[in-house]
Amino acid sequence: MTENRFEQGRILYSFEIEWLCSGHFDVPSVRLVEWEILKETPKGVWIARKEHIFGQLIDPRCKFWTSKESERRRAYPTLELAFNSFMIKRELNVIHCRRRHNNALEELQIAKEYKEEHNL
Repeated sequence: MTENRFEQGRILYSFEIEWLCSGHFDVPSVRLVEWEILKETPKGVWIARKEHIFGQLIDPRCKFWTSKESERRRAYPTLELAFNSFMIKRELNVIHCRRRHNNALEELQIAKEYKEEHNL
C-alpha cells in the first residue's frame, strides 16, 4: 500500500472556529472536525463529516471531494497537518482583515479631508 492510498472508512481531520453563545456575547472556540472517506478516486477522495453520516444515508450536499496531492485540502490524514493548515488560514485571515481595516481608515481620512475642503 502506498503512502497516498486512502482506505474507505478511514478518518481525515480538519479544524474550524465554532462560535458559542455565552450570555450576552459569542465566544470563539476551536473545533476538531472528523471526515470519513466514502470513496477513493485516482486523484483524491470523496468525504463527508462523520456527524452527517447516518448509516448508508448521506445527503449529497454534505459530500465533498478533496485532493490527495494538493497543499490546500478540505481535510488531512493527520491532526498535525490539519492544525498547521488551520493556523495558516487564520494567519492569512488576520493579514486580510488588517489590510481591509487599514484601507477603511485611509478612506475615512480622505472623506474627512474632502469634508473640510468643501465646507460640508
